[in-house]
Amino acid sequence: INLSDNQIKLIDQNAFSHASNIILLNLATNRIKDLSFLKSVPPIAKLNLNSNEIESLHDHLFDSLCYLSHLDLSLNKLKCITNKQFNTDFKCSLQNIDLSKNHIEIVESNVFESFYSLEVIDFGENRLKKIDSRLFSKLKLLKTLNLCKNPLESIIDNETNLSPMFHLPKLTNLDLSYSNIKKLCKGSFEGLPNLLTLKITDCQIEFKLATLDENGNCTTGITRHYDSAADWELSSSNYKYTWNRTKYLN
Repeated sequence: INLSDNQIKLIDQNAFSHASNIILLNLATNRIKDLSFLKSVPPIAKLNLNSNEIESLHDHLFDSLCYLSHLDLSLNKLKCITNKQFNTDFKCSLQNIDLSKNHIEIVESNVFESFYSLEVIDFGENRLKKIDSRLFSKLKLLKTLNLCKNPLESIIDNETNLSPMFHLPKLTNLDLSYSNIKKLCKGSFEGLPNLLTLKITDCQIEFKLATLDENGNCTTGITRHYDSAADWELSSSNYKYTWNRTKYLN
C-alpha cells in the first residue's frame, strides 16, 4: 500500500486491521504524528514513515511489528529513543532501521536488546553527543553503522572505558564523519575484525608527527633508511621499519 506524498494527519486505529496481505506500507511524506494505529496493523515486512511529524514513539512499538524487516523513521522530529519504546517479548526480524535526520539526543542503553537480526542502523544527522557502550552489544550481525553528522565528542564511553562498537564481528562499514571527535583512543575500534570502510572525514582529529620514539627517545617523527627493495606490497605485515602499530600511525 502506497499512501506517500499526501497530507495525512491521522489514521484510524482499525484502518488496516483487515488488510492481511500487506507486505509494504508506505506512509512517507505526510503529516502523521500519532502512531497508535500501528497496534492493529497486520504483519508487514517494510514500513516507511519517512518525512512526517513524529515526535515520539509509543511504548512496546514492536509488539505488533515483530515481522518487520525494514523500518524508515528518518526526517521526523524524534528526540529520544527509550528502552520501553523498543521493548518487546517477541523475537524481532528487523534488519534495517533508519533514524537519520531527526533531533535525537538520547538513545537508552538497551534499545536494541531484542533485535539480534539487525544488519543496518542509520543514526546520521542527529544530535548525539555520546553513545552508551552497551547500545550495540547484542548486535552480532550488524554490518553497517552510520553515525555521521552528530556532535559526538568521543567513541569511548567514559563510564565503562569501552567503545559502543566493541566486538561487532560482522561490522564492515562505519561512518563517523563530520563529528566533533578530536581523539581516537586506544581500543576505539577493538573487536572489529571485518571492518572494511571507516569514514572519519572532517572531524576534529589532528595528526601530528611523533616527538618520542618507541624507546622514549626524542625524534622528529621522520626516520630514513636505505633499502635495496624496490617494491613494497601493501599486504605485507613485516615491514622492518614499522613502529608499534597500536601506538603509531605508520
